[in-house]
Amino acid sequence: MLKGAVFMYLKSLRINGYRPFRDFTANFGQLEVLVDANGSGKSSLFEFLKFLRDGMGEDIPPEIVKGANGQQVFHKPGEDRFWWSIEVDSGYPVPVRYQGELMGSVGNKHVTFERVVSASPLGDQYERPYLFNEIT
Repeated sequence: MLKGAVFMYLKSLRINGYRPFRDFTANFGQLEVLVDANGSGKSSLFEFLKFLRDGMGEDIPPEIVKGANGQQVFHKPGEDRFWWSIEVDSGYPVPVRYQGELMGSVGNKHVTFERVVSASPLGDQYERPYLFNEIT
């Protein structure tokens, strides 16, 4: 391990309403291996993570995930919306959560909110988690 280096990892993930994930929750360790039957959602999970990665630096394309060619991204039956909460262990005492929601009809999808918040209060003197950023 490099001296002074901070290694981050995905600690937990919750997805509600994205493709096969009506209500999906996973907790992760520092190293995880995903193995399951064909059609169980492994590719959809990686597509979702790619959507989040790409969304950091560019507008949401009409197909949500580049190359999906109009593939349905919302869980059916259900609303045309999905929600996520990702917890990242950054090596500091309190993990950080990135949360958001996307909704809308074909060609008119938009992020209704995004927030970055501490997973718990930053100290005993605080009652609530710290809100770093919120966009509505």
